[in-house]
Amino acid sequence: MEFLEVAAVREYPGGYSLLRVYEGGYMVNFYKTRTPAARAWSAVTRGEYFSLLPEYTLGVPGDRNHFVLRDFSGLS
Repeated sequence: MEFLEVAAVREYPGGYSLLRVYEGGYMVNFYKTRTPAARAWSAVTRGEYFSLLPEYTLGVPGDRNHFVLRDFSGLS
């Protein structure tokens, strides 16, 4: 089973994901925000979750950038 989790962008603007749906499947790409305001806010909120955020958001970049082959022909 495929599972997809994307980053929040309202309170924690560290990045965002784009989900692109194609005829033969879908692709997910994660982009890190780069504006000075977003970087500053990421630095301020780095200590959230009692500094356990790295353990809470497990995974590698490949988990946030991947493609899945699916047959969507049955959808109408």
